[in-house]
Amino acid sequence: EISPCDPRYQSEDLSDNSVKASEYGVKNLQRIVPKLPEWTKEEGESYKELAIMYNEVIDQFKNYIRHVTKNVGGIYDTPKTYDMPGESFEVVPRDVQKNAVAFLNAHVFTTPTWLLDANVLGKIKPETGVEAVKALQATSLNNLLAGDKAVRLMETSTKPGTYSYDELITDLRTTIFSELKSPKPIDIYKRNLQKVFTDKLIAQLKPEQTAVLTIPPGTGYGFDIRMVDLKQTDMPSIARANLELIKADAKATLAVTTDKLTKYHLNDLIQRIDLALNPR
Repeated sequence: EISPCDPRYQSEDLSDNSVKASEYGVKNLQRIVPKLPEWTKEEGESYKELAIMYNEVIDQFKNYIRHVTKNVGGIYDTPKTYDMPGESFEVVPRDVQKNAVAFLNAHVFTTPTWLLDANVLGKIKPETGVEAVKALQATSLNNLLAGDKAVRLMETSTKPGTYSYDELITDLRTTIFSELKSPKPIDIYKRNLQKVFTDKLIAQLKPEQTAVLTIPPGTGYGFDIRMVDLKQTDMPSIARANLELIKADAKATLAVTTDKLTKYHLNDLIQRIDLALNPR
């Protein structure tokens, strides 16, 4: 087994390697969690060591998420002089960004049930992990949908074959609302996540200014800062279009589902979106 603190998984490299390394890292953590009670067992002692080790696993998982998220809207910064070929600034390739979002969809926005091992949580927490999962997902969405990242995605999408902010939102929505148009019940983890994502899109209807940092040519430190008014970008338009799609899908699902809490949830989503799109 590889330790959650293994330095091989600490790279900040903005490349597909960070996605692959994080993929292996998560698989390793998934093997570790069920074994923690056995590995930390000590007769006559409390479960304090188990709690410490479990929290270290969570922290390492968050490290993988951060490493991968940096690929989305990322820029390769390679200091150059006139006698050196190539560009100083290059957009992270589209397939790398797509792979990064696919990783996040698979391991974060699809409920990470491996973290909810009852044999572990029952010994160290009174909670079952519902709020902890929501907090993890909300933090990931905050980082992924940060204003400066959105600006870079919208700017770089003017180049052919690059990943766009619209595509990011579509990729996230497709996974987060994957249960829609199906009669199957939506569980509490996905209900929470769908509310979080919907509220973030609603906030993007009236976004604030954001600071975008760049490194000036010829310097090894320091930043240039420019302010971008997100209300005057495609962000509100993309948010509005996706909220309309979510509302339409929620209405379609409401007509076929029989689960009571799913009905409550869908009605709530529709009401939130209606109020946001047509404020009284």
